[in-house]
Amino acid sequence: MAMKYRRQKQAVGDDWDDVTEHDVSRQDVADLKQEIEGSLDDEAERSRQLLIETKDLDTDSESDAQAESEDEEESEDDEESDEDEELLKELEKIKKEKEARLEKQKEDELARKAANSNPLVQFDQGVQKSWRSTTFRRTEKSQKKGEFVNDMLRSEFHKRFMDKYVK
Repeated sequence: MAMKYRRQKQAVGDDWDDVTEHDVSRQDVADLKQEIEGSLDDEAERSRQLLIETKDLDTDSESDAQAESEDEEESEDDEESDEDEELLKELEKIKKEKEARLEKQKEDELARKAANSNPLVQFDQGVQKSWRSTTFRRTEKSQKKGEFVNDMLRSEFHKRFMDKYVK
């Protein structure tokens, strides 16, 4: 037997009983959103101002340091400019060599394609072996060590001795 329970409204003596969800107007919600967004905008503006101030301080300190080191840099600039010019010339030379190499490769490729495009003329193919002449398990002959030779002058020991001590 299933019993149905029903929730009954109980009277509570709170002040909030009269207020429902719908009592808040949309204007109030919009005002609250604008206040929140305004505070975020203020924080963003403050961070921008702080960034600008620190940047100004950095540029001031750099300008002071630059005034002191300008005299030293003039002589270094001349040397650096000469070195830079030499490096640029070397770079141009390398680029030209690379371009020439690529051009030559392209020309060789075109010539090879032109030669191979005609099926009647085949330059790359040499003598073709038959499929019957290929072996799958090729046993290589191992060198026999210590083979006995009757002649002492032709023995391995004598050859090594002569190579080592007599030259």
